[in-house]
Amino acid sequence: MKRAALSIALAALAWGQQFEVVSLKQTSTKDGSFTFDFPAGGRFTGRNLAVKNLLRISYQLEDYQIAGGPSWMDSAGFDIEAKPSVELSREQVRQAIQALLADRFHLVSHRETRQLPIYALVVGKAGSKLQPAAGDASSNGTFKMGELKAPKMSMSGLASILTFDLKRPVRDQTGLKGDFAFSLDWTRGLTESDAGPSARPSIFTAVQEQLGLKLESTKGPVEVLVVDRLEMPTGN
Repeated sequence: MKRAALSIALAALAWGQQFEVVSLKQTSTKDGSFTFDFPAGGRFTGRNLAVKNLLRISYQLEDYQIAGGPSWMDSAGFDIEAKPSVELSREQVRQAIQALLADRFHLVSHRETRQLPIYALVVGKAGSKLQPAAGDASSNGTFKMGELKAPKMSMSGLASILTFDLKRPVRDQTGLKGDFAFSLDWTRGLTESDAGPSARPSIFTAVQEQLGLKLESTKGPVEVLVVDRLEMPTGN
């Protein structure tokens, strides 16, 4: 485990040496919005990015996978402009941002597995309403906010989309194998207690009524990044 952590740190440092931070300073933006961009070639720019944003971007994490750290980690915003000394891929830019966090914010962190709230996707009492996908069906579906049209999707794929919408891990425990064709329509932002009848119900009601499945709240193992140390950087 220590060797793996050291290898990751050395890789991040190597990319950091090819990543010049042109500007890093606290933002004057007060509206709560933020932006970031990965232009081709390896540049990285960000406006009003909190450290938690940078952790999500560089380590490809969700909020529930980040623990510890000072209170300003998700409130203090920074404007960042960086450019590479050589052309970098998107993954290499992420590693360079990790190196930036270690160098300028003195980030020290470790990974561990914790028992956290998750949702289990199971088959409802009345049974699944899913139909098998056609043999020649395309896997190119439509996913908009509150609308999913899938001509061909596995249950693990559905669990990934539900994870994105619910901001909590969803684990496929349906036992249903293969690909299915289905549509799902819901109102984003409604909680499980808002599951009353409506033209566009909560995700919990939609999954149950439209697919014959159910989201059960439980706990399960989730890998998290724990921030052990973080310091406010000096700007430039």
